[in-house]
Amino acid sequence: MKLLLVEDEKRMSEALCEILRQEKYDVDAFSDGISGLDAARSGIYDLLILDVMLPGINGFDIARTSRKEGIQTPILMLTAKADTDDKVIGLDSGADDYLTKPFETKELLARVRALLRRNNIQNTDDTGNLISGDLKLDRSRSLLINTQSGTDVRLSEKELHIMEIFLANKGAIVSKEQLAVKIWGFDNEAEYNNVEVYISFTRKKLQFLGSMMEIKAVRGLGYELRKKAYEWLRSLGTDYFQLHDVRSLLRSWVLLRLFFLEPCLLSQLQLTMRFTGMISGSWKYFLMIT
Repeated sequence: MKLLLVEDEKRMSEALCEILRQEKYDVDAFSDGISGLDAARSGIYDLLILDVMLPGINGFDIARTSRKEGIQTPILMLTAKADTDDKVIGLDSGADDYLTKPFETKELLARVRALLRRNNIQNTDDTGNLISGDLKLDRSRSLLINTQSGTDVRLSEKELHIMEIFLANKGAIVSKEQLAVKIWGFDNEAEYNNVEVYISFTRKKLQFLGSMMEIKAVRGLGYELRKKAYEWLRSLGTDYFQLHDVRSLLRSWVLLRLFFLEPCLLSQLQLTMRFTGMISGSWKYFLMIT
């Protein structure tokens, strides 16, 4: 997950970055409100952590402006202002949570997890791990787990961020540009072939797990995490689709196509099946009932 920290006190900012990075979060830090607001507008962050007293623009105004501009990223206010009135102002300005200094590290991390979980509530399990299909991502251990077989594989830092993006955006197509900016940042000169290289690495991890999910390239648009084609067919009903070998898969394909082909094409299909010999005598029954 990619976090934005806006904190003008250098030692505090460095300490917070270290704490968050130890928990496998990708953190960008800014020390003034104007730069912080510009970064928030990029839309690449999963959580904004804002101090209140900042040079340029204070944290309340960053939150207020962000909400007015339609930015829905969760916001955690992190400040020494402990008065009730200040907390009310912060929450009314658009913040989702408010934590006063000094604070315990474990409380900060718990609030960060809660806000991230709330933002991806439909894509997480009871423990806050991102899930999709038979996949579960254990961020704390950098493990990708096949929940059906129990097999797991360790991910590199970049692979971890790639899977976070796909699991948090279930069913969505993610462009190369989005992956490059989310993982390498705006100022990094990473080329698109870097994205392709790490997508390839991640695909190999999915193959190792024997997952029903795959990262599929969508021409001209990007990539999508989705069920493999034969798993989609299997989900239609295993009583009708026994997909244990190539012949069974081809029979299933014929069943689907018969419902959509024009009658004039059936004779051509008949000849094709006779020629290939890939389908057993059951095809005759299928053609007789049409």
